[in-house]
This record gives sequence, structure tokens and C-alpha cells, in this order.
Amino acid sequence: RALLVAAALLASSAPPADTSLELATLLESDSAFRIHSPRTLQKSQNRLELDAGLGLTPALELHVTGRMIWDPIGRLTGEDPDPDFEPIDRARPGASRSLEAELREAYLDWHGRVAGMRLDVRAGKQQIVWGQSFGLRVLDVVNSQDYREFILDEFVDARTPTFALRGDLAARGFTLQAIVMPDFEPDLLPDPEAEFALDAGVPGLLPGLAPLPDDPLF
Repeated sequence: RALLVAAALLASSAPPADTSLELATLLESDSAFRIHSPRTLQKSQNRLELDAGLGLTPALELHVTGRMIWDPIGRLTGEDPDPDFEPIDRARPGASRSLEAELREAYLDWHGRVAGMRLDVRAGKQQIVWGQSFGLRVLDVVNSQDYREFILDEFVDARTPTFALRGDLAARGFTLQAIVMPDFEPDLLPDPEAEFALDAGVPGLLPGLAPLPDDPLF
């Protein structure tokens, strides 16, 4: 919260001549129909996403991303695992199953050099991506995962952004990364009665649910 207040103060105090604003909007509709019995409309989601980037100085940038999801059939992705947990960055008016608003990302980027080496610092609510692959998440496990639609979401949507401080120091073709994450974000699992409910009894379905062998190797 303090970081967001500081970012707002910086944005309001920066001279207009030194700022540059970039805005992007995404409007997406996604529906699914089960062709096997019982045939039914599994979901119908309409998403509006807003992305803003503000250059405060040549070395400092503010980035904010928010989205709103509307599901007219009232089958919005399942419940949080803790019903008493009310995140400050996600809201459902009146506990609605049809409407959800979420602050996805809000962070400050600083770029500079230290002792001749490039240093990039990012502070705020963000996604931290480790590695790239097609359809698999091997090393990309820093952010928690949203399984409320199983593994159908794109990676950028399935990751749960979290508050963190990240620094990347680059020199001679190598990058050293340090991360501090004071905020814990659990994996989001679907409600047991939801359309994409997970069966914890299936070994290996989720890393956190997979049973250990009788004689662990380590």
C-alpha cells in the first residue's frame, strides 16, 4: 500500500515535460460448451483489461494493469480456498459469481548502472517469470498459480501477481537476480462443486497434492 501511495505521489509531482504515457486496452470474450453429456455451457466470460505505463523520468517508470471479468451465466471461476480471505486487490461486488474486478499489476521500474554493470529494480505487485516453454511450467514457479480453470488459462493470466522487490544485475553475459517477497499468495483452487474442480486423489495432478513415495530419495 505504501508503495502505491509513493508511486502516486511521484506521478503527480513529475514535470509534464518529462513524462510519457502509454495506454493499451484488451477486450476478450471466451466461452466453452461441453459436447459430452450432460451438454451445457461451461462458461461465458467477457474480459476488459487496461494497461498503463507512465514514464516518470528517463530511468523511472510506473506500470499498472487492471481487469474486469463479467460472466453472464454466473459461473465465474471458483471460490478462494479460504472464504474469510478478502484480498485488497480483487473484489466481487456483493460476493457476485458474475462480476470480478482485479488489480493485476502495479509496480515501479528503475534502470541504471552500478560499477559499470546494468541494474534493473522492480518494486510492487508483479509477475516474476523464470524460463519459457510451450504448455509446461518447469522453472516458472515463483508466482502462485490460478487453477480455477485447470490449466486452460494462458500463463500470463494463470500466474497470480504478488508484491515483491526484484533486482537484476547484468554483466559479461550473466544476470544475477535477487527477490524479496513479503506477501504470500496461495494457489487458487476451484470450488469442489465448480466446473473445473480438481481431484486431489489423482497422483501428480498438482505438485502440491502429489503424494510422496514410501521411500523418498531426498
